[in-house]
Amino acid sequence: MPAPLQQPAGRHSILPLFPLLASHNPSTRLDAALHLVHALPQAQGPAAHANDADTPYALKRLVAGLASSNDAARQGFAVALTQLVALLPADSPQARNILAQVFDQTTPKQGADPREERDLYFARLMGLHALVRSGVLVRPGPDSTQDRWQECLGGLVSLANKKTWIREPSYWVVCDALQALCDAPDSLEWKHAALEWAVQRLVGDSREKARGFSPEKVAVVLVLQANNVVRPPLPLPLLLFPSPRSPS
Repeated sequence: MPAPLQQPAGRHSILPLFPLLASHNPSTRLDAALHLVHALPQAQGPAAHANDADTPYALKRLVAGLASSNDAARQGFAVALTQLVALLPADSPQARNILAQVFDQTTPKQGADPREERDLYFARLMGLHALVRSGVLVRPGPDSTQDRWQECLGGLVSLANKKTWIREPSYWVVCDALQALCDAPDSLEWKHAALEWAVQRLVGDSREKARGFSPEKVAVVLVLQANNVVRPPLPLPLLLFPSPRSPS
């Protein structure tokens, strides 16, 4: 068990926490994430938000850390990012801009080698998953927008279509995003409109119909069905549970 960390109090003292997020010891990673989040001004009340340079710096470091080729680092930075974004005030610039920041920092540059491209695709997947898990995209409030949630979902579908090896995990995050929206309160004004858009984009779109029912699309339909968003088409139950052949 790692020794307790000293409570940080500013950027100079949070810097040693970032390497600990890449530790292969899960307890060390979680401890570092907890101390990092609680050291930042956003966790210390509204009075501490003035002239806050630490939170933007931490967000930038955490998103960048998702592109590490070290699996432990990706996990540690993703956990810290999820916890930090969940605590951001709904009206803060960081909460409004975090999705754009994830896309910007995980876009491969032209001519990037395949390994760097792979790391950035995984970084985008884990960054979007962190935002979905944080709840920031479906948080009711004056700054809540349907466009951001749809941009996240569209980004996941686009990512799934880039490489076969990232298709399945991308669609699991799609399912998480759908479930998060279904679980959101009805005070979220655009909830039902976004669900209608998702049904059309994920199932009704002509491109999706041409691809047929993949395992990922079956998972999407089951999530929508479980939340009474859609009634599945007749072929889907037959696809999942084929009727037994009659004896010859």
